[in-house]
Amino acid sequence: MNTLTYTLIAYRPDGATNKSGHDIFVSRDWQEVVRRTAILLDQNARCETDQPWNYYLLVDGQFAGPYTGERLVRAATNYPRPVRA
Repeated sequence: MNTLTYTLIAYRPDGATNKSGHDIFVSRDWQEVVRRTAILLDQNARCETDQPWNYYLLVDGQFAGPYTGERLVRAATNYPRPVRA
């Protein structure tokens, strides 16, 4: 059983309206964090604003190190996406 707690924080700037949004997702399931990151990366790729979204990963309340961040992006990039017709 995983005893680590993962917190994924997404920051969505919107320069056109000077407003921004935040999403915070907390889970103990690494695969669910990977799935949420894959969704975030997919939405960011389709985002029409000039400012890309930022995201941060915390593990047990501490910022994740570079290796864990790279591992998350690699897993999310390879995560199977649903086929759209």
